[in-house]
Amino acid sequence: MDIIVNGTPFTLPGHMNIMELILLKKMETGGIAVAINEVVIPRAEWKTTEISEGDNIIIITATAGG
Repeated sequence: MDIIVNGTPFTLPGHMNIMELILLKKMETGGIAVAINEVVIPRAEWKTTEISEGDNIIIITATAGG
């Protein structure tokens, strides 16, 4: 399945939810926010929100500093 993650084309090995994508990309789950097609997905819904063909996913990581 072909999607876009942070502006870069990415191919998933099959159907996945947001949490599975984060684990596949070996990202830490703390301090991040996820939006699919410009809609922010609450962390409580990551395991139940399925990714669809062509989705544009943005994963934002919070950083310390000012």
